[in-house]
Amino acid sequence: MLSREQMREVAAAFGKEGGKTRAKNMTPEERKESARKAVQVRWAREKLRRAKQKSPVSNLSSELKKQQKKRRNRKRPLSDLTNELRKSR
Repeated sequence: MLSREQMREVAAAFGKEGGKTRAKNMTPEERKESARKAVQVRWAREKLRRAKQKSPVSNLSSELKKQQKKRRNRKRPLSDLTNELRKSR
């Protein structure tokens, strides 16, 4: 029985052969269309990845987490906490 790594190598080899055979059997127009679709999918993924990175919600939540962590690590006198409680009421 083949190990998992060996199975991956065999599958990759067959996949490469299959792709070449598929491309050989296509017309130039079909190859062009297939390549166009692949590019569109790649760009869509990249745009989605960038949108997630720049999301204001994710930036806000990460910033809030940082602030909460700083507050937990900071030791403040009890009088400051009491004054804040009084102000918030």
